[in-house]
Amino acid sequence: MAMKPMKTKKKKKKTKKNNSITGEPNFTNSKVIGSFPKVEVTGGAAPSVTSAASGLVRYTLPDGMYTGPLVPDARKNVVIVIVSNSWQTNDTPAQHSSHRFAIIQSYEPDVTIGDPTTDSNFTAFSI
Repeated sequence: MAMKPMKTKKKKKKTKKNNSITGEPNFTNSKVIGSFPKVEVTGGAAPSVTSAASGLVRYTLPDGMYTGPLVPDARKNVVIVIVSNSWQTNDTPAQHSSHRFAIIQSYEPDVTIGDPTTDSNFTAFSI
């Protein structure tokens, strides 16, 4: 009697949303679901150039950033603050420049656990 060869099942690859070695985020499958109010920064809180030659800028995180509860899951309702700084030079003609920074707010043991989308300042996007 002849034996039939055994069939093996192929394992499906799992799609990872972050680099499992370094823990760095991967935004391939992310979507923006809402926003918090815009905050304007002026005066002493605004970024200032400390050395134009070496590109050093003094930067202070702005007041009014989200400080509420966070989900202790790097894949669910992650709060990402986009900070944009714009300025112009005194040259003629003036040169306009802008920099944007993304600040990822992640859970730490001293942070209250909760869903940031339930915050009263959160505005959900509707399409």
